[in-house]
Amino acid sequence: MRPNVKKNHKQGFTLTETLATVLIMSLVTMAIATGITVVRSTFQKIQDKANGQVLLSTTITNLTDSFGYAKSVQSGNVDNPIYLDETNHWVRITQTRDGISKEYYTEVSRSDTKTVLEKSHVELLVSKSAAAGLVNTFTNYRYDFSKGKFTVNGLAIYGKEDAQIGEDGKVTAKDIPKASLSSHIISSVADSLPGETKLEVQ
Repeated sequence: MRPNVKKNHKQGFTLTETLATVLIMSLVTMAIATGITVVRSTFQKIQDKANGQVLLSTTITNLTDSFGYAKSVQSGNVDNPIYLDETNHWVRITQTRDGISKEYYTEVSRSDTKTVLEKSHVELLVSKSAAAGLVNTFTNYRYDFSKGKFTVNGLAIYGKEDAQIGEDGKVTAKDIPKASLSSHIISSVADSLPGETKLEVQ
């Protein structure tokens, strides 16, 4: 008769199985992490583009309101002419590092031949809260006296890190804009076409 030998049955994993499990779990974790990163990046791009469209629309609305009631415009076919707005303030739209701004001028003297102005202050066309992380830009604007229309060129919305704006207002883009419009025409809604004024800025 064979002796009764008690067999030692131990449950567990071999070293190879454990390492294989760790490797598989690591690969799964990396795949999930990569997927989350891609999804977050895609979502951020979509959100930035949507915010850019909203800011572009807000900028166009503000420019239309600002130009639409111009009473008089600086004489000469010049870029970014100063104009007299509906509140009787002399204004020029300018580009600053914080975005498109309104440059206000105070009337120093007036004669039959010219009006002398000096710059008084600047304020943003769109509030900083509406443009968080974004900056609105433009190339220039001109006024057509025969048609009573302003044309704003090169409107674009960039992430603040995607565009470098110099002291002179020149925009150097590092990336494509979140939203853009090559030109926008704004008609004056005043009772008559804005008059022409010879201005001198101190």
